Amino acid sequence: MLHVFTAAEKALLDNPDGRSFGCGSFRGPARPGPPDMGWKTAFGGDRRSNVDMDRLRAAGFPVTPTETAITVQVTDRLADVVEDFAGFQRRRAELKRLLPPDLFRARD
Repeated sequence: MLHVFTAAEKALLDNPDGRSFGCGSFRGPARPGPPDMGWKTAFGGDRRSNVDMDRLRAAGFPVTPTETAITVQVTDRLADVVEDFAGFQRRRAELKRLLPPDLFRARD
């Protein structure tokens, strides 16, 4: 996962509902699965099947397959997370609606 933590997301780091990226390992026993979609997230192994590349591309999301993973970006530029966090959040919510609803712990 590649992501820039803005002040808005850093405020969530101690949030007890588990919405933050900083709450431990993705596959830890207490909280399995990724906490949220980063700006760019790689889906490998069994998670590859969660990504419908054609559907995501049709919705305008940058998708790159490799031999071992499929990477998905929320926007074209990492700077969007910092320069337009509200827009990034909206776009991330759109992307997450195209993925299985239980894939991430965070709900929008």
